[in-house]
Amino acid sequence: MNGYYIQGNYHFMPDFLRRMLPQRFSEGSTMTAVVRWDKVNTNRDVTAGFGDLEQLSLGLNFRPIEDTVFKVSYQFGTRAFNPNTHERIHDNTLVLSAATYF
Repeated sequence: MNGYYIQGNYHFMPDFLRRMLPQRFSEGSTMTAVVRWDKVNTNRDVTAGFGDLEQLSLGLNFRPIEDTVFKVSYQFGTRAFNPNTHERIHDNTLVLSAATYF
């Protein structure tokens, strides 16, 4: 088994949002754009088959305060394998999540 990921984050907060909605977007608020590439091989004994996974994720995180985050990301499953049919699939997913005080 082996794998890796490469991730880039860019933190920003548009000033016009702070001006328009100061009660929602304070000085402690921030947004983060995220790009991530994952590649995993869970079965090194089989070349280009079951266990090969590749995924590209594009996301946006909003932190109203440092300890709380709301996330949205779209994951492009560019290379995956269906264990039921033994066929290669392209599986895309929209992920919404929230976390606080972690």
